[in-house]
Amino acid sequence: MGIIKDYMLQRRQKKLEEVTRALEQLKHENVATDSLKPKTTPSHQNVYSPLRSGREFLFIGILLVCVVVLIVLSFYYRSQFTSINDEYQEKVDKLETLETELQEKLQDLNETKTLLKDKETSEKDFLKDQDRLEAEIEYLKNEIKTLEADIAAKRDELDNLTKTVSDQKREIAKWKNCIEDELNENLSVCD
Repeated sequence: MGIIKDYMLQRRQKKLEEVTRALEQLKHENVATDSLKPKTTPSHQNVYSPLRSGREFLFIGILLVCVVVLIVLSFYYRSQFTSINDEYQEKVDKLETLETELQEKLQDLNETKTLLKDKETSEKDFLKDQDRLEAEIEYLKNEIKTLEADIAAKRDELDNLTKTVSDQKREIAKWKNCIEDELNENLSVCD
């Protein structure tokens, strides 16, 4: 702010000097032409300032350069802001799309979890049935072994009985022959 105050002070001093010079000239002219001129002074005088000094032009130039820089920077930052805003909006849209996809995937996940629970329940039931059936199969295998052992024992018994029956039939046939021989009086066959 010191530059601006210095500038304003210098400008006021120059204006004051110009006005003082103009008054001095008027006094000299008024004294010489006082008798020729009426005593009234015009109320409004156009005072043209002489050409400004180099410092004033430099200050005005700096101000103009600053204004131009500010305008250029404002356009630059506005374009940067617009591009950043566009990128932000794209990312927001992408985020909304991802959020929608995430919701759909969460729904799919929940459905899959439900299906998984149902399958786990079915698998547990299946395993229970499998264990029950395996126990039943084991029981039936043992039952088959027992029955096969009984069948083998019965076959052995049948073979023994068949042999006994065959032996007894021979014995009966022998006794029958003996009895017939006795009836025929042939006692040599039966002892």
